[in-house]
Amino acid sequence: MCAIDANMLMGSAVECIKKWTLEGRVAIVTGGTKGIGKLTAFELLRRNCRVMVCSRKEESVAEAVGEFKKTYGPKVSGAVCHVGKAEDRESLVQRTVREFGGIYVLVSFAGVNPAFGPMMECTESQMAKLFEVNVTGSFAMAQLVVPEMLKREQQSNILFMSAYSSLFPIDVSNKQTSKHFNALTNMYRTWVPIRFRKPPCWP
Repeated sequence: MCAIDANMLMGSAVECIKKWTLEGRVAIVTGGTKGIGKLTAFELLRRNCRVMVCSRKEESVAEAVGEFKKTYGPKVSGAVCHVGKAEDRESLVQRTVREFGGIYVLVSFAGVNPAFGPMMECTESQMAKLFEVNVTGSFAMAQLVVPEMLKREQQSNILFMSAYSSLFPIDVSNKQTSKHFNALTNMYRTWVPIRFRKPPCWP
């Protein structure tokens, strides 16, 4: 029986990862100025993807883009965008197409957390805010980018970033459990047969 050299296999895997690139691709990362969203933007840039990040706060955008540009220069840009507002979403998509020529990837990580505690203590206005940004905002962003993605020959990707707790809800109202895993992923029943890969929906 032929022995398998584990070191050789590991070396081949590492070389494959090193060669993996997103050269020529363009990504939007909502909530891409802090935390996991920012780290995701860094990794996309490291793989030669051009990236548009956004945040509701202008100072957050300026700080993050300034940090990105030190290493990646013109491959990154940023915009102020409240994903719960239609005019902001449209402006973000238009600016991305104008600056980078298209959209291939959407990483939807923007979210709000106006309440933390027992669900029975969550107010109607707090729940409305959660849906406005975390659910409706994510859905509407995807609706906007899909037509741009379908103009491209390459396969496109949409990732709704949430948390493992989305699959096992607990008795708190926070942005992770309110992502409504099923509501958002049901969109793939329509889009996956067209030309989309079904991505994971939590880190």
